[in-house]
Amino acid sequence: MKLSQELAQYIIDYTSKIIDYNINIMDSNAVIIASNDSTRIGETHMGARKVLVTGEPYTIDKEEAKKYPNVIPGISLPIHFKDNIIGVIGVGAGEQAATIGKMIQSTTELLIEQFHLKETLNAETQVRNEFLTHLLTESWFNNESYFHHQLKLHHFNLNQSYLVITAELFNCTFENNFSNNYESEIVHYEKSISTLLENIAYKLNYLHINLVYIPNAITFLVPYTSTPDGDKNHFMDKFVTNLDFVLSQTFDFGYRIGIGGFAEDMTQIHYRYKCANSALKIPKALQRDTKISSFTDVYFEHLLFNLSQKQRSRYWESIIGKLLKEDNGKSMYLETLEIFFQNDQSITKTSAALFIHRNTLLFRLNRIGEITGFYPQHLKDAINLYTALTLYKLYQFETSSISDDIENQKEILL
Repeated sequence: MKLSQELAQYIIDYTSKIIDYNINIMDSNAVIIASNDSTRIGETHMGARKVLVTGEPYTIDKEEAKKYPNVIPGISLPIHFKDNIIGVIGVGAGEQAATIGKMIQSTTELLIEQFHLKETLNAETQVRNEFLTHLLTESWFNNESYFHHQLKLHHFNLNQSYLVITAELFNCTFENNFSNNYESEIVHYEKSISTLLENIAYKLNYLHINLVYIPNAITFLVPYTSTPDGDKNHFMDKFVTNLDFVLSQTFDFGYRIGIGGFAEDMTQIHYRYKCANSALKIPKALQRDTKISSFTDVYFEHLLFNLSQKQRSRYWESIIGKLLKEDNGKSMYLETLEIFFQNDQSITKTSAALFIHRNTLLFRLNRIGEITGFYPQHLKDAINLYTALTLYKLYQFETSSISDDIENQKEILL
């Protein structure tokens, strides 16, 4: 292990809170890399040279200190890590040098051990998180050998069932507001995410739950074990309610929850992750203001979205194209249709939602039938109208998204 300047300075800052003595830490070349006297950094330390040669502590008294510039009485001791000397610590403590030096040496080596352990655990966690990210974003059958290896490495059970849910986060940033720390932005970013996920997992309190952060979203893999009297829907509803509460207490900004459903085993996690994403994206495309949505709620729309753009456009134009022209930009008939379907074709509920008399609503619905040839109160006609309306709203979403992308590109160019 190489003793970094950042770690050495952290040790200096930590020990300076305990004792008020001059402390220097030197690397394996006897160069001062950290000190509570910043002017000394970069100098070669005479005492450290001798320690690195002999492997033993070196004490300098008052008389000898006078022979060298910038030297005070004290002691230099080797810093050990796994039976190797990785550096030297020097303490200017005068007559108390031996006692104080031994204490600081022990503290330093303990801090390095803790740092190494933490780094090892972080490395293992990072590898695990990378595996889970691949599991979400890649098909199992495209990389089966890799996934089987990772399952064994991280002690996962292939046959374990998981509830897969993704929370989309709005305006989520991890800004570094500390100017006097030694963390790079990427280190701060990784630590902030890790702390966030640990905090949420602790509040949720579900055994063996896995949280995976992919920019602006957190995916939850919740182990589920069926029981004779178990109810999957009850388990899911309870978790989602709990998750919604925890997220509301954790974030000041908005979020939406997409429920992908249950993966019967780990080979299905990628599919369920895509389902969760669809549960988030489709309501957004259709301008539905829903905070929590399930894939089962948008399954029909999901099938429609898989049609080619040409097929989708041809369908909605053939059914509601005339209605759009009749509306002449006012969208009265489209709004009536949308509210009518949202209220399960109930005349009473729809007229109340639109603040119109029921006879006015009946006139509009009949007029829609006359214009399109499809009458909203007839089941088969309603299916065609609902499908056309859905595809038209998707067309609007895609068109506005392309327009936004063009404007964003203009801003970048300017």
